[in-house]
Amino acid sequence: VLEKAVALGPEPEEAADLEYRMGSMMLKQGQDADEAAMHYVNALEMNPFHTGALAALEGHARDMGDWEQAAELVQVKVGQVEPEEQLDLFKELGQIFGDKLGRPDDSVAALEAARDLAPDDVEILSPLADAYYGAGRYDDAEPLLEQLLSSSGRGKRKDKARFTFRLGTIAEARDDMDGAREHFDKAYRLDSTYGPTLVALGRIH
Repeated sequence: VLEKAVALGPEPEEAADLEYRMGSMMLKQGQDADEAAMHYVNALEMNPFHTGALAALEGHARDMGDWEQAAELVQVKVGQVEPEEQLDLFKELGQIFGDKLGRPDDSVAALEAARDLAPDDVEILSPLADAYYGAGRYDDAEPLLEQLLSSSGRGKRKDKARFTFRLGTIAEARDDMDGAREHFDKAYRLDSTYGPTLVALGRIH
């Protein structure tokens, strides 16, 4: 019935909704997920603002491990929502680029955009510090790591150990071996089970 309705040549928005409904019906019936996804693609070609098709196609991309497409779709969503809704999307992009795609520079750009929207959001500091660190931007990472250390509560010793270890590797990269040793020793006292710290201590002592 839905296919016949599409064949009648409805207006783009109605046609997009029909394509979306066909894709959703196929999934409910246990049919091929890739074929269902093509209906979502068709829906977005007819109506780029069809939120249901966009969400469904993004979910399919994630299920298939296609993180390139997932990132592209999240970027499309960024351009379609109000600034207050963009914040979580930029955080999500930072995570995808950094953890899934190994693109630290793109991760930094996304997380900097998130920080611009919410400069006082402390939840952005840790992933942004990670992104700067991963991109080798140590001068940018260092003050954030120090800020995270000073703001971490007493019960977050493992987090403090990780931040301190990274400060040690930054010092080591600058050939400040005394500073590196001091940070690694402190990181070990905070968490003696953190593997990278043990390796670093074995390397510099």
